[in-house]
Amino acid sequence: MRLQHIFIVASILLFTHINASAQTTNDTVKNNLPKIYLDCNECDMAYIKDHLTFVNYVRERREADIHILTTGSETGSGGFKVILIFYGQNRFAGKTDTLSFSVKPSTAREIIKEKMVNVLKAGIIQFMTEMNEFDNFTIKYNAPEGKSNQVSEKEDPWNYWIFRTSLNGWYNGESSYQNYNFNTRLSANRITEKWKIEFNASNNYHESHYKYGDEEKLGITRSYYFNHALVKSLTDHWSVGYNSNAYSSSYSNINYSFSLNPAIEYDVYPYSQSTIKQFRIRYSIGPSYEDYIDTTVFDKTQELLFHHTLQIAYETNQKWGKIGFDISAGSYLHDFSLNSTRLSSNMSLNLFKGFSLYLYGSVSFIHDQISLSKEEASWTSILIHTQQLPTTFNYYASIGFSYTFGSIYNNVVNPRFD
Repeated sequence: MRLQHIFIVASILLFTHINASAQTTNDTVKNNLPKIYLDCNECDMAYIKDHLTFVNYVRERREADIHILTTGSETGSGGFKVILIFYGQNRFAGKTDTLSFSVKPSTAREIIKEKMVNVLKAGIIQFMTEMNEFDNFTIKYNAPEGKSNQVSEKEDPWNYWIFRTSLNGWYNGESSYQNYNFNTRLSANRITEKWKIEFNASNNYHESHYKYGDEEKLGITRSYYFNHALVKSLTDHWSVGYNSNAYSSSYSNINYSFSLNPAIEYDVYPYSQSTIKQFRIRYSIGPSYEDYIDTTVFDKTQELLFHHTLQIAYETNQKWGKIGFDISAGSYLHDFSLNSTRLSSNMSLNLFKGFSLYLYGSVSFIHDQISLSKEEASWTSILIHTQQLPTTFNYYASIGFSYTFGSIYNNVVNPRFD
């Protein structure tokens, strides 16, 4: 009998909680106001919901009246440009709009969030002009004071040059092993509509200590890398330029390597649409000089070779998801059997209501390991990964999905216990 009483009380409490939750949900849903789905992985949704309150937020894109897709790309100054595409659905079917804004690399995060909210408001209001609720809006314009904040090319003391430097390291271990890694990076870039000039340099040092019983092993790998690229914009579809690389790696048996690769690229779509879709074809050809630490499996200590590469890449970012692939194939000109091919693909698809699928995969077919040391790798170098080993392929794959169901509304922000 007591068990029945407990069940009845629990049922009453559960029913009361469900009704209270339903009432709370109803209180947070704004009647007649548009439902929006914000397709943005990097957005601060709590901030946006607090500052953009004249809409209903939904978590399923097909339920939305406005699907807002955000994309972006890095600008020449080191900042970025955010593009927002507004797709009208349901009662706004057939309407579309695109807005954008740019921020400098030193812009505070709070200012970026303010800009995002202001652009979202401007885009959404255009969809609401035919609604009765539009009478409740007040539009205000804050005119800039004095001189314009826009900096002309002549007023830029750095002439569009951007310099970056980074230094980082990590250390971890336990009683049987310790690892230490140290990395530095330097870059200098100048990017305009017509020219793209880049200089990048990096240095990496990795040290590993392993202990098993009375035996101790030490592994050290070092690498240095320098890259310079120069690209000239010819038209909205064509560009030419070159890449030059200098490289040193104890792991790859390379004392030093230098290559120069002139290239030409064609994008089927205009470069101006690259954040939404791109289909690029690039071909490069040029010499490379290799100086090896140990004699290679081809009995070489140094050599001058010519290499060419063809790359095809496609990517599109739409409201149904994102999909892309990349195919790269190259070979040495003196021996076409020394070649490699790499294929990769990524997908993020909204297949049906509440269900999203994520896929990534890559595979490489490798037949051009010309720098492999002739000396057989020891068990120590294999175990602590300090020497490159021969292989004909490598691969990587990942898959994931998510499914969400329940209320379509997502208006409430509750930061407690976050």
